[in-house]
Amino acid sequence: MTTSIQRLLDDIKLRIGGHGIMVDLYMREIAKLEAKEKSEDPEVAAEDKAELEKTRQKLADENSGIAGLEKFYTDVTKDWGDSERRNIGTIHYSPAIAFNVKPEGFTEDWGTFVLHEDRWKAQFRGNVLDLGTFLIHLSHICLV
Repeated sequence: MTTSIQRLLDDIKLRIGGHGIMVDLYMREIAKLEAKEKSEDPEVAAEDKAELEKTRQKLADENSGIAGLEKFYTDVTKDWGDSERRNIGTIHYSPAIAFNVKPEGFTEDWGTFVLHEDRWKAQFRGNVLDLGTFLIHLSHICLV
């Protein structure tokens, strides 16, 4: 596994850990709010109830974040860990990067490549290649 993929996996683990810290904090806050004696003042009781629900939602969001990152970690390991799985084709044409291209003065950095047909034909939809959550819009694609 390459260093860049390992760094990505390490970063995913770090982010999962960050969510885990927040889960622990929100669980403690929920326990504290649930143990709090119910106020006889309806306004204070409503505020306490709203705070409890808001904290439960934050906990749910953190748990959802963990689940999403764990799935992403599994997908990266399974689908992108092997360098052959990351190879989507061969470069067809790639001119040198150009700066301050007229008339707008933008940077121009583009290229064309030939996709490995056996791997990508099912995802090919005209000039858009579906890479899961990433869409790469290409003006010209040739399948090998």
